[in-house]
Amino acid sequence: MLRDEVIQYINDNLTDVELSLQKIANHIGITVPYLSSYFKEQIGYPPIKYISQQRIDLSKQLLRSTDAKISEISEKVGYINSTSFIRMFKSYEGITPQHFRFISGKNGEAGE
Repeated sequence: MLRDEVIQYINDNLTDVELSLQKIANHIGITVPYLSSYFKEQIGYPPIKYISQQRIDLSKQLLRSTDAKISEISEKVGYINSTSFIRMFKSYEGITPQHFRFISGKNGEAGE
């Protein structure tokens, strides 16, 4: 099914900073407008929002389980720079990645 193919491609390329709707559409063999409308119809929100949410979810796992710097995590989850990552993280979670790491704590312990 097309929906599953799109999701699989996104998940396989989530950490690629060059992941774009154009790249996805080219890989699948459809147009960007069709990809956008089809994805929204199938999933309930645009593919860009799906990509962002998946990246934020991955970053939360890394913030909880590693000592990696925020800049390193931003690169690992597909953001060009940490400023963009921090802004996106805060828009989705309501707090900065640093604050998330502090309140989540690694292995149940608060703090860095």
